[in-house]
Amino acid sequence: MKSNAFYDKKCKIYLLGTTHISKISLNRIRASVSKYKPAAIFSEGIKGGMTKKDIIKEPFLFVIIKIYFCLVKIMGRKAQTIKDVAQEYKIPQHNIDLTLSELINFFHKWYNYFISAILIGIFSSFIFSSKFSGFPFYLRLLLFIFIPCAIYFFYFIEKTMDIRNKSFVDKTKKFILQYKYETALIFCGKTHSKEIKEPLKAIDSLRD
Repeated sequence: MKSNAFYDKKCKIYLLGTTHISKISLNRIRASVSKYKPAAIFSEGIKGGMTKKDIIKEPFLFVIIKIYFCLVKIMGRKAQTIKDVAQEYKIPQHNIDLTLSELINFFHKWYNYFISAILIGIFSSFIFSSKFSGFPFYLRLLLFIFIPCAIYFFYFIEKTMDIRNKSFVDKTKKFILQYKYETALIFCGKTHSKEIKEPLKAIDSLRD
């Protein structure tokens, strides 16, 4: 099992990139906790749902986010596995992510409504064209709803990637300083782990 490990004068940090839907990742989570026995576990995990204000700001995200979280809950057990292992080994666990409302507040711009409208316009003219006349109406309607929403969702993921990475680093530093942990194990997505490794190494305020 390969894990990124690096030292600080006050804390040794292990960083493990995982995937939401993978038995291999679940096994690596358990194996890494058993092997390193960290003083604390840090993990990603967007908390909360969309408030009424969030839905008004970003109505186009509402359906696809509901679908995404349902799929992760049904098919992925990463978050629950981390929680179970932390409890089993009696290790404190900290969430280092942002809430969904915080991400939407960051992501929302006045021109997002125009982006949504353009996507709807493009795909309505395409899906309801004669090329798709042989498809049942309900199928075309589902495609009309799902495809633009999915594209917009990936746009949301891309635009909020950096601020989530910053949260991972900042909150890791905060908890290490607050509780004076000597070892820490961080679980996050593989894409995130590549981006936060160097900033974590350069946490100067952890040093004497």
